[in-house]
Amino acid sequence: MANFLAFASSHKSKSASEKEEMSQEEIDSSEVETFKSTRKIERLRKENLELSAHNDHLSEQVERLKRREDKLIEELDLSKRSEEGLKRELVEVKGSLARIDSSTKKLDHLLGVGKSPSDKRGLGYEDGKKISTSNKTVFVKSLKNEETSFVQIPRKRLEIGQSSNAQVKMV
Repeated sequence: MANFLAFASSHKSKSASEKEEMSQEEIDSSEVETFKSTRKIERLRKENLELSAHNDHLSEQVERLKRREDKLIEELDLSKRSEEGLKRELVEVKGSLARIDSSTKKLDHLLGVGKSPSDKRGLGYEDGKKISTSNKTVFVKSLKNEETSFVQIPRKRLEIGQSSNAQVKMV
């Protein structure tokens, strides 16, 4: 324990000049630390400003991209509606084309078979109603010039209440 006391007493026995030197060193180191801290704070402020500017820039980009996304969604909806309309139109045109194709095939078949145009069998008419058509060509003798006179006798017009024996006005 005596050594400890001796050490304690040697420590207490420092002079005033040594105390001033230590305090000057402490002050200098404190100033250096303060200067370093100030530089670090300035660097952090500058970095904070840069990050804030970058954050603002990114926020603007996000807003622009959101607006663009909304426009693209609207265009997509419009395209879907247009597609649905075109699909309906395509179905209608396909149906119409199928009917035309079917009708054309039936007509080609009829023309190929050589049916008479007045023969309606096979076209959806009743089979029980048969049309009397002959495929034979009939030639008729020509009439003499006297027999083919186209002059007609005028018809008589009767007034209401007149009999056919009364005088008639000629029309």
